[in-house]
Amino acid sequence: KAVSTLSGAAPLDDAKTGAATTLALAEAAVQSEARRFFVARGYDVSDASAAASRTALLAKNLPAGTTADELRRLFGSSAGLDGVHVPESGLLAILEFSSSADARKAFKALAYRRFKSAPLYLDWAPKKRDDGAAAAAPYPAPAAEERSPGDDDEAHTVLEVPTTLFVKNVAFETTEARLAAHFAPLDVRSVRLPKAAGDARHKGYGFVEFACSRDADAALRSTRGPLDGRALDVARSAREATAAPPKTARTKLVVRNLAFAATVADVRGLFAAFGPLRSVRVPKRADGRPRGFAFVAFERARDAAASRDALASAHLYGRHLVLEWADEVQLGGEGS
Repeated sequence: KAVSTLSGAAPLDDAKTGAATTLALAEAAVQSEARRFFVARGYDVSDASAAASRTALLAKNLPAGTTADELRRLFGSSAGLDGVHVPESGLLAILEFSSSADARKAFKALAYRRFKSAPLYLDWAPKKRDDGAAAAAPYPAPAAEERSPGDDDEAHTVLEVPTTLFVKNVAFETTEARLAAHFAPLDVRSVRLPKAAGDARHKGYGFVEFACSRDADAALRSTRGPLDGRALDVARSAREATAAPPKTARTKLVVRNLAFAATVADVRGLFAAFGPLRSVRVPKRADGRPRGFAFVAFERARDAAASRDALASAHLYGRHLVLEWADEVQLGGEGS
C-alpha cells in the first residue's frame, strides 16, 4: 500500500521502494515532526552541543503512541511537574519541573523504571531558550517579492546569490546551531565559528551565510536582540567582495556511510520521495564491491535542500546516512 512519509514528499509504494527505503523515510518523517514540535516549544533536541537544562528532562525511546496523560500519571508522584510535551509519534517527551531539585528527584526515582514494555530512559533536555520558541525569530521575514503566476520557481531560486555576514561579539557558549536559530526565519545556509588551533572554544566571531542577499539585508536592517547575553555586531563580510558567488543553487549531494547492501534502486527510492532526480550513482571498486557512498543529483535545488534536511538523522540498512553538498569537482564524470 502507499505510505505517506514526509510533508511535501510523494507517497511511496512499498512494493516499488522496498522495506529498507520505506523504513528510512518513515524514520525521517517521525524525526522531522519531533524536531519541529520541540523547536516550537523552545527546545532544539537536534543540537548535541546545546547546554543541558537543569529543570527539564528528556524521555527517550518511549513505546510508540505514548501520551502526555500516561506520562503525567507515571510522574504523578514527582513534585513540581509543570508541563509535559509529547509529539504525535510519542517516542520522545520533555518534562518540565518547577526547580532543578524537583527534576533531579524525578530523575533518580524513575530513570530505568519499567514503563509499559521497556525501561524508561531519561536524560537532561537541552536548555530552553529564555524567551521561548517565538523569540527564536528576532528578525522579521523579508516581504515576498511580487511575481507573476507564470514565474518559474526554480529559475527564481537559481538567480538568488548567497551573501555572508560577519558577526562579532559572540559569546563563547554560543554554538553554530544557536547562532543560526537566532536569525530565523531568514534562510541561513551555513554558520561558521572559527576556532584557534588546539582550542575547543571559538574566537568570539563568525560568518553567517544567507541563501540570498534579500535575507542578509533584512538581518542588517533589523534590531538585533542579545544572544546568550551578548549584543551581536553584524556587518557584511569583507570576503564577500573577493569570493565568487556560485552560478546556480546546489542540487547535488554526496551520501556517505552508505551500507554495502544498499543498491542504486534503494538510494533512488529514498531520494525520489522529495522530487525528480537527474542522476543517482553508487560507485564500486574494481572488484565490484561498493565503496560505501553515493552521488544524488536533483533537478531542483529546493528538493535537494529538503532531502538533506529531512534525512539528516535517517538510517538505511542500519547505517546513519551522512549527507553533504557535492561540487562539480567531486561529481566530475559521475552519471547514472
